[in-house]
Amino acid sequence: MKKMLTLLACILAFTHSQAQNWNLINAGVTRYFVNNHHYLRAIAIDSVTAHGADLYYYPYRSGRQPSPPLMDPEDTAGSWIGMVVIKKNDGRFLIPNYWNDTIEIRSLANVGDSWTFYQDSSTKYYTATIIATDTMTLPGGLDSVKRIQLLAYDNGVLQTADSFHQAEIV
Repeated sequence: MKKMLTLLACILAFTHSQAQNWNLINAGVTRYFVNNHHYLRAIAIDSVTAHGADLYYYPYRSGRQPSPPLMDPEDTAGSWIGMVVIKKNDGRFLIPNYWNDTIEIRSLANVGDSWTFYQDSSTKYYTATIIATDTMTLPGGLDSVKRIQLLAYDNGVLQTADSFHQAEIV
């Protein structure tokens, strides 16, 4: 389940410019995505609050099956990306999950920049590296995009058999 949440967050990683402080999500805009299982997902923001220089985006809550199984079946937690997305002033987007682990996407990263994309409470973690910038036709016309490559590690050892090892996010 943790890998699935990581992948879902990866789907959000479209960027519009190498140096632009791009928004992963926007208030007042519904964004639609299809995950690797071909499920349609949407993100709509219910409210935004400021905490110092940080912005907290609260997705509309949605009922769903208990996940993990021990959770209350009447849970109406946040959307499929969680209860909150935090935008830091330096361009980082932090997406906490149910296990108090956090996915990090850096909108201001440049080619060659790397960071810990996701680490859970075990010894497993994923790094993200901007491997290229490119152009792509997106809704609204031609725009610049970043290509991010994920590498999987366990206790500092590269895990080439991991299903997300060398996954690429555009």
